[in-house]
Amino acid sequence: MSLNTAKTSKGLLVIFSCNTCPYVKLSETRIKELSDDCAKQGIGCIIINSNEAQRADEDSFDAMVKYAAAQKLTCAYVVDTNSKLADAFGATRTPQCFYLTEKV
Repeated sequence: MSLNTAKTSKGLLVIFSCNTCPYVKLSETRIKELSDDCAKQGIGCIIINSNEAQRADEDSFDAMVKYAAAQKLTCAYVVDTNSKLADAFGATRTPQCFYLTEKV
């Protein structure tokens, strides 16, 4: 999946997150609300896990699938291999959000 695939004409909310960060755990309800609000308003939303440190364990792809199902996420939850996208965005923590719009 690409950011281009996830976006809509109204924009794209990019959320850098993971399964294990204590701040993400405290924000789970809000992240779910944000992703649901985006869907209701026709805004694209994607959650990106760039936590390479835990990739073999609690942030593995299988664990992400289970986490997304448990959270009832309505948007894509994808892996950021080698944290390349997080680095490109300048994301330094989780959760961290970026809202992208088309230039008018």
